[in-house]
Amino acid sequence: MGTTERIFKIMIYICRVRHSIIPELAEKFGVSIRTIKRDINELGYIIPIETRVGRNTGGVYVMEDYQWNNMYMSTEDIVLLIKIKNVGLSSKRLILNVNEIKRLEKIIATYTSPKVKIIF
Repeated sequence: MGTTERIFKIMIYICRVRHSIIPELAEKFGVSIRTIKRDINELGYIIPIETRVGRNTGGVYVMEDYQWNNMYMSTEDIVLLIKIKNVGLSSKRLILNVNEIKRLEKIIATYTSPKVKIIF
């Protein structure tokens, strides 16, 4: 794996887990601690990350609200989808309020491929 590919994979991993420590990253990506530190330094130009020093709070953090490429849904989006799934599985009648309907439409619009036409 080349440097660019590794940094890209580190970016995806860090965005998913939100916090990691340098030794863990070095082991996960099969490189030295020095290499991971250089990669993290480069990654800082691409995504908003913060490095902290400390025994229990040290490591690499992705800034709180940053999401790369709509990769992850918000908590509210997930709760709404779970509600819909549970109602579907239980054969109860689903009742959504206006805000939930708007949120559902936003989820569909965000995660639908541009090639697919959706009619509401």
